[in-house]
Amino acid sequence: IMTYIPELRPLLPEIHRRIRAESLQSTEVITPLHRTEIRPLATCAKNEKQLAQLKDAIQDFLNQIGQTKDSYQRRKVFIGGDGLTFELILRLKDYMQFHDNEFDRIDLVEPFLEQWHTAWTDLSRIFETFWGEKELKNPASLGHSASRIGVKTPSNLSNVDYYSGRHTAYLVLDARMMDCVR
Repeated sequence: IMTYIPELRPLLPEIHRRIRAESLQSTEVITPLHRTEIRPLATCAKNEKQLAQLKDAIQDFLNQIGQTKDSYQRRKVFIGGDGLTFELILRLKDYMQFHDNEFDRIDLVEPFLEQWHTAWTDLSRIFETFWGEKELKNPASLGHSASRIGVKTPSNLSNVDYYSGRHTAYLVLDARMMDCVR
């Protein structure tokens, strides 16, 4: 914002000084740097939307990293995915909880929701909620501002293209913040 609003430029040296002072205070490294072994995994022709095939896919991936029933090592394996994959892994862990050993219960698998998917879902919700009516006459709507800068209405407001939608949303946000400051 400082680069867009000339009235705030006198504050820029003080902001830079404070950022430098804070970054110098937080230079301690908590964990030592070390090389992480990267293991690209082969794909499998399983459908992760079906629990039985999801279980087979997870076991296949575990086998590829050396985790088998015979050579089981107690380490967490983080598996990320979109909302459906995350929910299905949790459901699979729930179904497998009564098996005899940790490997069969897939205790080592820790599912997590991918950040990119959460951001994309939130962006789509913003567009769906705040785009406005088809006429785009409401100046408070996102669609009105977007039409003023030449952006067309997305074909599906509940599932927008991430990069162009993000660009539009941030451009409208920047313009409105500059308008408020001025």
